[in-house]
Amino acid sequence: MKNKETKREQILKAAFHVFLRDGYERATMQEVAEVAGVGKGTTYEYFSSKEALLFEVVQKGFGYFLEQLLDAIEQPGTVREKVERLFLCNLNFFQQEVKFRDFMLNDFGKMPDELHKWLLEKHGMFIGELAKVIREGQQSGEVGPVHPEIVASTLIHSLKMIYFYPETKKETRQEIVRTQVEYLFQGLAKRDE
Repeated sequence: MKNKETKREQILKAAFHVFLRDGYERATMQEVAEVAGVGKGTTYEYFSSKEALLFEVVQKGFGYFLEQLLDAIEQPGTVREKVERLFLCNLNFFQQEVKFRDFMLNDFGKMPDELHKWLLEKHGMFIGELAKVIREGQQSGEVGPVHPEIVASTLIHSLKMIYFYPETKKETRQEIVRTQVEYLFQGLAKRDE
Protein backbone atom coordinates (compact mmCIF):
# COMPACT_ATOMS: atom_id res chain seq x y z
CA MET A 1 0.00 0.00 0.00
CA LYS A 2 2.88 2.34 0.83
CA ASN A 3 4.26 1.99 -2.71
CA LYS A 4 0.90 2.97 -4.25
CA GLU A 5 0.73 6.12 -2.09
CA THR A 6 4.33 6.98 -2.95
CA LYS A 7 3.67 6.57 -6.67
CA ARG A 8 0.47 8.63 -6.39
CA GLU A 9 2.40 11.43 -4.64
CA GLN A 10 5.14 11.17 -7.27
CA ILE A 11 2.54 11.69 -10.03
CA LEU A 12 0.94 14.60 -8.14
CA LYS A 13 4.30 16.33 -7.71
CA ALA A 14 5.09 15.83 -11.39
CA ALA A 15 1.66 17.18 -12.39
CA PHE A 16 2.16 20.21 -10.16
CA HIS A 17 5.49 20.87 -11.87
CA VAL A 18 4.10 20.38 -15.39
CA PHE A 19 0.97 22.47 -14.76
CA LEU A 20 3.06 25.31 -13.34
CA ARG A 21 5.58 25.11 -16.15
CA ASP A 22 3.26 24.63 -19.14
CA GLY A 23 -0.17 25.76 -17.93
CA TYR A 24 -3.19 23.50 -17.73
CA GLU A 25 -4.19 23.59 -21.39
CA ARG A 26 -0.74 22.75 -22.77
CA ALA A 27 0.10 20.13 -20.14
CA THR A 28 -0.34 16.51 -21.20
CA MET A 29 -0.69 13.29 -19.26
CA GLN A 30 2.28 11.96 -21.26
CA GLU A 31 4.46 14.82 -19.99
CA VAL A 32 3.26 14.26 -16.41
CA ALA A 33 4.11 10.56 -16.73
CA GLU A 34 7.59 11.33 -18.08
CA VAL A 35 8.36 13.82 -15.29
CA ALA A 36 7.05 11.33 -12.71
CA GLY A 37 9.17 8.56 -14.19
CA VAL A 38 6.19 6.26 -14.81
CA GLY A 39 4.30 5.07 -17.84
CA LYS A 40 1.33 6.99 -19.14
CA GLY A 41 -0.90 4.00 -18.31
CA THR A 42 0.27 4.13 -14.69
CA THR A 43 -0.75 7.78 -14.53
CA TYR A 44 -4.24 6.81 -15.68
CA GLU A 45 -4.39 4.05 -13.03
CA TYR A 46 -4.24 6.75 -10.36
CA PHE A 47 -6.06 9.61 -12.13
CA SER A 48 -8.82 9.06 -14.66
CA SER A 49 -8.10 12.27 -16.58
CA LYS A 50 -5.99 15.41 -16.70
CA GLU A 51 -8.97 17.20 -15.17
CA ALA A 52 -8.99 14.81 -12.18
CA LEU A 53 -5.26 15.35 -11.75
CA LEU A 54 -5.67 19.13 -11.89
CA PHE A 55 -8.47 18.98 -9.32
CA GLU A 56 -6.25 17.24 -6.80
CA VAL A 57 -3.20 19.40 -7.52
CA VAL A 58 -5.21 22.61 -6.98
CA GLN A 59 -6.95 21.18 -3.90
CA LYS A 60 -3.59 20.41 -2.30
CA GLY A 61 -1.94 23.71 -3.26
CA PHE A 62 -4.90 25.94 -2.50
CA GLY A 63 -5.75 23.91 0.60
CA TYR A 64 -2.29 24.55 2.00
CA PHE A 65 -2.58 28.27 1.19
CA LEU A 66 -5.98 28.43 2.89
CA GLU A 67 -4.59 26.74 6.02
CA GLN A 68 -1.93 29.45 6.22
CA LEU A 69 -4.53 32.22 5.90
CA LEU A 70 -6.80 30.63 8.52
CA ASP A 71 -3.87 30.29 10.91
CA ALA A 72 -3.15 34.02 10.48
CA ILE A 73 -6.65 35.02 11.65
CA GLU A 74 -6.97 32.36 14.36
CA GLN A 75 -3.94 33.55 16.32
CA PRO A 76 -4.68 35.88 19.25
CA GLY A 77 -4.77 39.61 18.71
CA THR A 78 -6.96 42.51 17.74
CA VAL A 79 -8.99 42.47 14.55
CA ARG A 80 -6.48 44.82 12.98
CA GLU A 81 -3.56 42.60 13.98
CA LYS A 82 -5.33 39.55 12.55
CA VAL A 83 -6.11 41.34 9.29
CA GLU A 84 -2.54 42.61 8.98
CA ARG A 85 -1.23 39.07 9.59
CA LEU A 86 -3.67 37.83 6.95
CA PHE A 87 -2.37 40.32 4.39
CA LEU A 88 1.28 39.65 5.23
CA CYS A 89 0.71 35.89 5.10
CA ASN A 90 -0.88 36.29 1.67
CA LEU A 91 2.07 38.41 0.54
CA ASN A 92 4.66 35.95 1.89
CA PHE A 93 2.98 32.92 0.37
CA PHE A 94 2.71 34.42 -3.07
CA GLN A 95 6.21 35.90 -2.99
CA GLN A 96 7.50 32.41 -2.25
CA GLU A 97 5.10 30.50 -4.49
CA VAL A 98 5.35 32.69 -7.60
CA LYS A 99 4.63 29.89 -10.07
CA PHE A 100 1.56 28.73 -8.15
CA ARG A 101 0.31 32.32 -7.97
CA ASP A 102 0.79 32.80 -11.69
CA PHE A 103 -0.87 29.47 -12.44
CA MET A 104 -3.93 30.35 -10.33
CA LEU A 105 -4.18 33.82 -11.88
CA ASN A 106 -3.60 32.73 -15.49
CA ASP A 107 -5.41 29.39 -15.58
CA PHE A 108 -8.31 30.08 -13.22
CA GLY A 109 -10.78 30.66 -16.07
CA LYS A 110 -9.68 27.43 -17.77
CA MET A 111 -10.40 25.22 -14.79
CA PRO A 112 -13.26 22.73 -14.90
CA ASP A 113 -16.64 23.66 -13.42
CA GLU A 114 -16.29 21.16 -10.56
CA LEU A 115 -13.04 22.78 -9.49
CA HIS A 116 -14.58 26.25 -9.69
CA LYS A 117 -17.41 25.00 -7.48
CA TRP A 118 -14.92 23.62 -4.95
CA LEU A 119 -12.94 26.90 -4.93
CA LEU A 120 -16.16 28.89 -4.42
CA GLU A 121 -17.08 26.64 -1.48
CA LYS A 122 -13.68 27.28 0.12
CA HIS A 123 -14.08 30.99 -0.58
CA GLY A 124 -17.47 30.98 1.15
CA MET A 125 -16.07 29.08 4.12
CA PHE A 126 -13.24 31.59 4.45
CA ILE A 127 -15.68 34.52 4.30
CA GLY A 128 -17.53 32.88 7.19
CA GLU A 129 -14.36 32.50 9.26
CA LEU A 130 -13.26 36.06 8.63
CA ALA A 131 -16.79 37.34 9.39
CA LYS A 132 -16.45 35.69 12.83
CA VAL A 133 -13.34 37.79 13.43
CA ILE A 134 -15.29 40.93 12.44
CA ARG A 135 -18.15 39.99 14.79
CA GLU A 136 -15.68 39.45 17.64
CA GLY A 137 -14.32 42.92 16.89
CA GLN A 138 -17.84 44.33 17.05
CA GLN A 139 -18.42 42.67 20.42
CA SER A 140 -15.15 44.07 21.80
CA GLY A 141 -15.91 47.54 20.42
CA GLU A 142 -12.98 47.55 18.00
CA VAL A 143 -15.21 47.38 14.91
CA GLY A 144 -18.27 49.53 14.30
CA PRO A 145 -21.72 48.57 13.03
CA VAL A 146 -20.81 46.92 9.71
CA HIS A 147 -22.07 43.91 7.77
CA PRO A 148 -19.48 41.24 8.75
CA GLU A 149 -19.84 39.13 5.59
CA ILE A 150 -19.52 42.13 3.26
CA VAL A 151 -16.47 43.36 5.16
CA ALA A 152 -14.97 39.85 5.11
CA SER A 153 -15.57 39.56 1.35
CA THR A 154 -14.06 43.01 0.79
CA LEU A 155 -10.97 42.04 2.79
CA ILE A 156 -10.56 38.79 0.87
CA HIS A 157 -10.85 40.52 -2.49
CA SER A 158 -8.41 43.19 -1.29
CA LEU A 159 -5.76 40.49 -0.87
CA LYS A 160 -5.38 40.36 -4.66
CA MET A 161 -4.27 43.98 -4.92
CA ILE A 162 -0.68 43.16 -4.01
CA TYR A 163 -0.29 40.90 -7.06
CA PHE A 164 -0.94 43.77 -9.44
CA TYR A 165 0.32 46.85 -7.60
CA PRO A 166 3.71 47.91 -8.97
CA GLU A 167 6.52 47.79 -6.45
CA THR A 168 8.67 50.90 -6.39
CA LYS A 169 12.01 51.76 -4.87
CA LYS A 170 10.20 54.11 -2.48
CA GLU A 171 8.23 51.38 -0.70
CA THR A 172 8.49 47.66 -0.04
CA ARG A 173 5.62 45.27 -0.58
CA GLN A 174 5.32 44.94 3.20
CA GLU A 175 4.92 48.72 3.47
CA ILE A 176 2.32 48.63 0.70
CA VAL A 177 0.36 45.96 2.60
CA ARG A 178 0.51 47.92 5.85
CA THR A 179 -0.71 51.06 4.05
CA GLN A 180 -3.51 49.04 2.48
CA VAL A 181 -4.59 47.72 5.90
CA GLU A 182 -4.45 51.27 7.25
CA TYR A 183 -6.80 52.48 4.50
CA LEU A 184 -9.13 49.55 5.05
CA PHE A 185 -9.41 50.36 8.75
CA GLN A 186 -9.50 54.13 8.45
CA GLY A 187 -11.74 54.35 5.40
CA LEU A 188 -11.67 57.00 2.73
CA ALA A 189 -13.66 59.70 4.48
CA LYS A 190 -11.87 62.96 5.23
CA ARG A 191 -11.11 63.30 8.93
CA ASP A 192 -11.26 66.52 10.93
CA GLU A 193 -7.85 67.08 12.41
